[in-house]
Amino acid sequence: LALFRNPRFSAASLAVAVAFSAFFGGVFVFTQYLQYVLGYDALEAGTRLAPLMLAVALSSVLGAPIASRLGSKAAIVGGLVVAAFGFILTAVISAETGYGLLLACFVMMGLGIGVTATAAADSILSAAPEENAGSASAMDETALELGGALGLAVFGSTLAAGYSATFVVDGLPPDLAARASESITTAFQLAPEAAAEEQMLLEAARVAFVEAMGTTSFVGAGLILAGALIALYFYPRDKKRGVEPP
Repeated sequence: LALFRNPRFSAASLAVAVAFSAFFGGVFVFTQYLQYVLGYDALEAGTRLAPLMLAVALSSVLGAPIASRLGSKAAIVGGLVVAAFGFILTAVISAETGYGLLLACFVMMGLGIGVTATAAADSILSAAPEENAGSASAMDETALELGGALGLAVFGSTLAAGYSATFVVDGLPPDLAARASESITTAFQLAPEAAAEEQMLLEAARVAFVEAMGTTSFVGAGLILAGALIALYFYPRDKKRGVEPP
């Protein structure tokens, strides 16, 4: 725990957690958008998520050179800001927008997350004494895992609450409408029971989901920007490299 006294270590660990909370939370939300709103099957949705993964992979290669040239602080903060703007752009997506704008958002998110993750991991490892290198590496992985769990919790709960609050459809039995308001997955499963109102139910579910996704995107962007502000304030300005005592 003494390693956390070093702001290079603690601020970078927080940046990793925030970056991957956005990554895992975003994948959870956008997979449902691709399948239920745009109508892709599981394989097609996975294929269309691939650019996000590729952007993270490619930009992670650039993270260390960018950090070396501009400084770890600039790379971490800049990467988080880019990822946040990618999420903000998804808030304007509707059921009629299609995949094109979402693809651009995926690339922006992936670039920001990849640069942040690599620069932060480099900072975590370089801030720890050599004898604590294993602990530092484990902390990087732990921050990633905790961030992913936090992202699923925050994005998932926000999406669920937003969907239930905005789901409105007339002409359905109250019990059926109440169950359909739980989630878009439930609504699609119950659609055959709606008989003549099936299409009305599905359309209402899509509209509610898109509105909830916009709210969730803003919440996610706010979380990322909060992490960027913390890193901006606490991460030291100097660009010195090498081992530092905790």
